[in-house]
Amino acid sequence: MNQRTGEIIRLNEILGVGYVRDPQARELFPFRVTENTRKVNEGDSVSFVVERDWARSLTVVPRHYTATA
Repeated sequence: MNQRTGEIIRLNEILGVGYVRDPQARELFPFRVTENTRKVNEGDSVSFVVERDWARSLTVVPRHYTATA
């Protein structure tokens, strides 16, 4: 399985589904919110594995900010 990185662009906790965008492949993948071990929010950078057109094993990736003077 190939691990990808992307950003959560849509999250609906009531329905239990969110969407993660892979900018390199220009694809959206749905994922089930309840299958994550950590809380995720829209705008989070994540790493994930795609299985059967669903994103699985989402892991939040820390964003790297650069300080401005």
